Amino acid sequence: MKSKERILLLLANTFLWMTIGLYLPFLSAYLLLQGLTAQEVGLIVALFPFMSLIAVPFWGKISDKTENSKKVIMFACLGVATSIWLFYLAANFFQYFLCASLTSLFLAALTPLLDSLILSICNVKGMNFSLFRIGGTIGYATIVLIYGFVLNQFPKLQFVSMSVLSLLLLLTVIQITVPEKKSISVQPKKGKLFTSNQVYFVIFVSTLSMFGVNYIGNFLGIILIEAKISRSMIGVLNFASAFSEIPILLTIDSILKRMDTRKILVFSTITLVVRLLLLSTGNILFMLLSQILQSTSYMLVYYSSIHFVMHHTFSGKEAQGNSLLFSIQNGAGSIFSSLIGGWLIEAFNARVGTIILAAAVFVILIISVLVKKGRTNTFTRRNT
Repeated sequence: MKSKERILLLLANTFLWMTIGLYLPFLSAYLLLQGLTAQEVGLIVALFPFMSLIAVPFWGKISDKTENSKKVIMFACLGVATSIWLFYLAANFFQYFLCASLTSLFLAALTPLLDSLILSICNVKGMNFSLFRIGGTIGYATIVLIYGFVLNQFPKLQFVSMSVLSLLLLLTVIQITVPEKKSISVQPKKGKLFTSNQVYFVIFVSTLSMFGVNYIGNFLGIILIEAKISRSMIGVLNFASAFSEIPILLTIDSILKRMDTRKILVFSTITLVVRLLLLSTGNILFMLLSQILQSTSYMLVYYSSIHFVMHHTFSGKEAQGNSLLFSIQNGAGSIFSSLIGGWLIEAFNARVGTIILAAAVFVILIISVLVKKGRTNTFTRRNT
């Protein structure tokens, strides 16, 4: 029974990230080939993070209030599986905008809710979440590699494949058994989610890193096209980035025990700056090295921040806490990266825009660390 449970959790993560892998990495290039401008693409790509910002907290509240995140996830799966077919009917910017809005409404809910569900099961059963997250990494890597070549010839196959994968995720979640929650020992104040204010620094720095990661995910297709590199390389580069996460996932629990989460996030954001600069060269070898830095610039950030927030959230509000983290990281952070990225590429070009973005991330990181250090010193002096 336990082995079946492990397989189901592994498959759930795998199908989730295969679905995401078919949507986000290839959407910008697909829309560009349909005749949309870089700014129009930026607006449509920004819909996913916008829904993450607006809708995900709503999904999280429903999940916690009904105490049935499983049914909410199943409903979202069904929403993705049906709404994605509307892309076949779209023919202009307005129609693509509507299609992406509806699909993003459901797709944005899946990651934080499924993460919360699996993390809660892992906490109760004493299992490591990282072992199941590897399924998502391998699934994502496999789908982007294969479909990078397939979609180069049959671009619209992307949407029917997403529908099938969403239904497979639905069937998997149906079979997952959710353990009973333990009674709440500490009652939070009304409206309060977190047990520590340190969560806000973690959210801010992790969002800064996700800002750059989402920029890469949203505009990699355009960067490749400008550099006159085949669109099929989207799959190869995303395959490399996804597989670079595996060593981190195998060692992340040990890293978190030895290092402070806040230091990990600062280090990860610095590697993101390096990643952006390598990507801006337009050289395929440097771009490959840039994608390998996905391991530190994304996975370290994603895993360490979700664990920190989960362990500093009041019991019974886990879905809301994780949804808030996701909505800010992949909502506010990604909206700004999509809109600012689209504007920078339109105003300059992909190379210059990426360099400017890297410089901005580095400056903001330094300022945020100095501000935190100053506040910590002030607090220490007041209490001595």
